Amino acid sequence: MLDVTKRCGKYADDIEKSVEKRANGHNELVYTQKRTPKIISDRDFLGRVVWKKEGEGFVLVTSPEESDSRPIMNGVVRGKYLSAMRIKRENDGEATIEYVLQIDFGGSLPTWLTNSYVSSSAGYVSEIQEYFQELRKMEEYDGEDGRVLGVRLMHPGGEKGKKPWRTVRDVVEKHKGLRELGEEHEWLVGFLEEVVRGRLVMSGTVHTKLECLSEMEARKIGRSLMPALKQRKTALAGLHQWKMQNASMVELFERYGWVEIMMLEVAQEVMNTAPWGLMWRVCTGATLSVLDMVTDVVVIVGYMGEEETRGYGYSLMGMLAASMVLQMLGVFVQHRKKPWAMAKEVLVVITSMKGPFDAYKVCTNQKMEEHHVVDAKMELVGTKCAEMICESIPGCLLQLYVILKVGDTSKRAVTSVVISALTTGFSSGSVSYDYDTDPVKRKNMPDFYGYIPDEGIARPLLLVCMTLNSALLLLVRAFSAAMLLLVNKR
Repeated sequence: MLDVTKRCGKYADDIEKSVEKRANGHNELVYTQKRTPKIISDRDFLGRVVWKKEGEGFVLVTSPEESDSRPIMNGVVRGKYLSAMRIKRENDGEATIEYVLQIDFGGSLPTWLTNSYVSSSAGYVSEIQEYFQELRKMEEYDGEDGRVLGVRLMHPGGEKGKKPWRTVRDVVEKHKGLRELGEEHEWLVGFLEEVVRGRLVMSGTVHTKLECLSEMEARKIGRSLMPALKQRKTALAGLHQWKMQNASMVELFERYGWVEIMMLEVAQEVMNTAPWGLMWRVCTGATLSVLDMVTDVVVIVGYMGEEETRGYGYSLMGMLAASMVLQMLGVFVQHRKKPWAMAKEVLVVITSMKGPFDAYKVCTNQKMEEHHVVDAKMELVGTKCAEMICESIPGCLLQLYVILKVGDTSKRAVTSVVISALTTGFSSGSVSYDYDTDPVKRKNMPDFYGYIPDEGIARPLLLVCMTLNSALLLLVRAFSAAMLLLVNKR
């Protein structure tokens, strides 16, 4: 690191880089001159570089200094480069690096140019990590290696504009441990290419054992990860579904625990950048919730226009208000320690967009903050329950009662009842689906959770059946209750 003349330390914009004075092996005066765009004056830096041993590590400090031997040249602006790096040994195989830098380029430079130089300097730590990471053997890999490899697969660097999946072979070849795994399983590169590529295709299940897996089958398994992620709200749940659909992946993860961590990191990156955006199931639920509210408002307007049904309009308005009050109570509990966040959430509730807003937070994998009481997923479940209890279920009953009593069989009335039933059915089915397919819950309570199969096509089919079952059950009960009310309200 102290050798400024090393080949790996030379960059395209270097005009000169040399040691001006060397006091000893721990202390040098270093000069660097950088080439900038023609319309901007070149920059140079003169600084003292000192390092010393500290405990189980080392400290390297660079501070600006002036010298008569290197006066400021005409047409060149002298900048100041301050940095401090601490390298600390953690154990026999690991070390941590802390790197702090502050650059004063002198004069004024465009923001994009200063950001480029700063990021390039800060990237030095990543280069160090990548170099030693590539040397690690497969037998040395642990969970942290898996996480780092997952990030490297999705963000390989190198040629700008080149798709990450096209660099998978290079990444595997550079990392000794991945190369060893590739020698053991020849299909590894093709498998990872399909995973990183992230194409949306039909979900597939492969029952072949790990030892007998062909490259074609491995590619099929890799392609099926994206549909599994699309069906679930979190990367962990999607990865678990995909793993259980393919017996070879269960074997692979059991044999190499770090591979599962690597795949989880890749899955999370794919979900953050996927072209299909928010998961269809969460969006469907949010869309139905909004449609339910809109159709209820349309029905209320119709009720208020007739003297005979005006009281029912007020009742339906009360149900919508009760749903909002219950949601606001949840907002107060969740954000009472942060007033500004609570005010924003209250505004969302008033505009009847709490469902879609919570769905967005789940889809973007927003983490719990210090002031939160529950996570985003549980908050979404609470919103759905509030809508079902106060709005969808009683609203469906009330509107069916009005249809039977008044004889209002208009498209407006029938559509509102159907939407309320479907919203309730989908919300109920989704909550059951999410809890049953949650990997943590299945692991902790295997006797209770696990009735939804792991096969790809069976899962969405069962969700549709659960939705229709709940919707029809609500219609039957609401219709029966409405008829009983007509016969004898007591």
